[in-house]
Amino acid sequence: MWEVIKNSRGYTLIELIVVILIVGILAAIAIPAYVNITDNAHQANIDGVYGAVGAHVIMTAAESLDDTGTWAYPTNAEVNEAAVFQEDLDDWEDGTDGILVYTGKALGGPHSVEYNYVSDDMYTLVRRFNNAVY
Repeated sequence: MWEVIKNSRGYTLIELIVVILIVGILAAIAIPAYVNITDNAHQANIDGVYGAVGAHVIMTAAESLDDTGTWAYPTNAEVNEAAVFQEDLDDWEDGTDGILVYTGKALGGPHSVEYNYVSDDMYTLVRRFNNAVY
């Protein structure tokens, strides 16, 4: 029994250090790539909601034209009450009328998509990051 242990050979310190260095290098490459991918996913979420709000506004105005013969954009409250915002947006919450606030892992600060009804033939739609339009 002692002879089996005596003849078995373990890893040398150099081999262990080389393995640790390789794992460290792989981790140093993989972690920033993962962070970049998740940031891109959060930004895509914000861009998608921005596009959905714009599409909803145009569709609502087109329905108004079809129903009443006049082109009328929805009010701020109507945008917030729209089903597209109430059902599928887990990382979003209603702010004040017309403002949707991103509550997911914000990319360095608060994000929002803001719709503002100006008149039946005019509205604004902006994305904000730390209260600056982008």
